[in-house]
Amino acid sequence: MKHLSTVPEAVRIYRSSAEVIRTVSVQDLPGGTVPVVLNGVSSGADLNSVRLFTSESFVCTRFRFLSDREAEDMRKDSQTLQDQIDLLKEEISIRNTQIELLKTNGDFTGRKESDSAQMLSYIESLPEKILALLQKNREAEKEIRELEKKKKITDTQESSPLLYAELCSESGGTCGIQLRYIEPNAGWRPFYEIHTDAKEALELRMRAEIRQTTGEDWQDVSVSLYTGSPSLDGQLPEMPSVYLDLVEPAAPHAKNMPFMAKAMGNAMMMDSAMAGAAPMMRAATPEAQVSEEETMSEYTLPQKQQIPSDPQGILADLEHFTIPAEYRSASCARKDPSAYLTAILHTSDLPPRSISNARVYLKDIYTGDTDLDPDFSEDTVTLSLGKEERIHVSFHETKKKTSNVLLKGQKVTEYEYTTTVTNSSSQEVCLMLKDRIPVSRDKAITVEMVSADGAEKEENTGILTKEMRLSPKESGVWKLSYKVFYPKDRKIRESEAASHPKYCPECGAVLNSRTCSSCGYRIP
Repeated sequence: MKHLSTVPEAVRIYRSSAEVIRTVSVQDLPGGTVPVVLNGVSSGADLNSVRLFTSESFVCTRFRFLSDREAEDMRKDSQTLQDQIDLLKEEISIRNTQIELLKTNGDFTGRKESDSAQMLSYIESLPEKILALLQKNREAEKEIRELEKKKKITDTQESSPLLYAELCSESGGTCGIQLRYIEPNAGWRPFYEIHTDAKEALELRMRAEIRQTTGEDWQDVSVSLYTGSPSLDGQLPEMPSVYLDLVEPAAPHAKNMPFMAKAMGNAMMMDSAMAGAAPMMRAATPEAQVSEEETMSEYTLPQKQQIPSDPQGILADLEHFTIPAEYRSASCARKDPSAYLTAILHTSDLPPRSISNARVYLKDIYTGDTDLDPDFSEDTVTLSLGKEERIHVSFHETKKKTSNVLLKGQKVTEYEYTTTVTNSSSQEVCLMLKDRIPVSRDKAITVEMVSADGAEKEENTGILTKEMRLSPKESGVWKLSYKVFYPKDRKIRESEAASHPKYCPECGAVLNSRTCSSCGYRIP
């Protein structure tokens, strides 16, 4: 019975699994039936997915996994290697003892009977003897390191399933064997980098983080990356019927009213955090070859890859795109008294593939992460590229006055806000300021614009946009004022539009964009 070790030759990596292709070639096989045992399949592999292929002149029969009892006698190499390592360590220990004895005997202090010629001869030969022993120790330590590496590989192989097969042929000869199986302890995720100098076209680079934790380093393997996963979860959903019924609303219980009011008042939660530490810059590598399959895209890396069994994984370049951009500074001072550099892109210029968040490098300096998940139904998308430290923004409520409206049974509250912007840079800046006025959802409440100072207003949302150009060291002021009319015996409450979390239909994770960061599912 031949014991054969397969090695990984190619891997097809999906988002959360991989198909591993392992090979071995057996020469000088005799005609007839030859039993073989194959190792290499990882202990975490999907054993139901294992397939075996042979050369055309051979037929494989009785293909099965060996039981633990059957495989036990074949797993002795690891202990042999450990015995060799232990013996080398004992030899090192003995030589260290010899070195200490040589040093002790070289001390002639307190000796009465000492021949000066013997003393001189001993002292002269002592360094040579010690150096020889140290050299042998270094050679033994190097051999131990090599044996430990070999033992690590052997341990992985001996803990993995063993395949038994019978190879049948009429004339024998050389047989190539190929094993294929699905490995769940592997996958990849895409990430994007935006490189810009805030003047020329923006460069979008797509990169891949590839990882595997199978316990075996994949050496010199061909790698293809697929944008999806082989899963039946991608079936076309059924369309259920929808029925309408009238329901009488229940009157709220008096004791629950304060809780309901508090819940409505706290309906809005906003996130404005920059996440992630700056990664080190990497040298560019050749890009992958891109092809479109029936249900997903494939990226074939141009060179053989070394993928260690390590959660950290490796990085690979996939594609890059050059996208025209219009750069502007922007601020929503009511929410955040800071200015941000933004890039306005046309969605028609963006790549058609799934896009998630991106790391931003402004003149090769990492400035943070930005959301890169555009709505392709819109003409443009605005990306935040980081804070503009040279632009200072302040926001103040300069007036709030409530009075009665004569003969109308109403009250009116007048509001005035002032936004001041200072350009402390040495260049002219084009700044886009955003603010809002409230939108009434009750016909008894009327909102009247007094002055928008040239800002454009979205009627349905009340969002105001003001463009401002400032020369170097120049300051500008935007004043916004409006009135709110309402019944004098009622109170009004301001509440921002509620933001409800969305969940990925594939894995259930909370969605921060249209692409799930956990499983890569793209919301259509």
